[in-house]
Amino acid sequence: MEVITIEKHVFESMIAKLRQLAEKVNEVYPPKKELNKEWMDAAEVCQLLNISKRTLQYYRHSGKISHTMIGYKNFFKTTEVHKLLNEKK
Repeated sequence: MEVITIEKHVFESMIAKLRQLAEKVNEVYPPKKELNKEWMDAAEVCQLLNISKRTLQYYRHSGKISHTMIGYKNFFKTTEVHKLLNEKK
């Protein structure tokens, strides 16, 4: 293993520049949780609507909410979920 030493002020300058770079990257590519998602999975829908998985299954089968199945996982359009949330209120 090779050890390289640098002066403290050089290290702090590098850290400051890396933080600036990270801020610019976050402006261009915001973290996932800040993006407007087009699709939500079942756990997110249950949490948002404050319902159980079984209730969500009932909503799917009764046609209250449409879904798309990819593999063995259900996804719901965010617009549909918000529509159902407004009806629930």
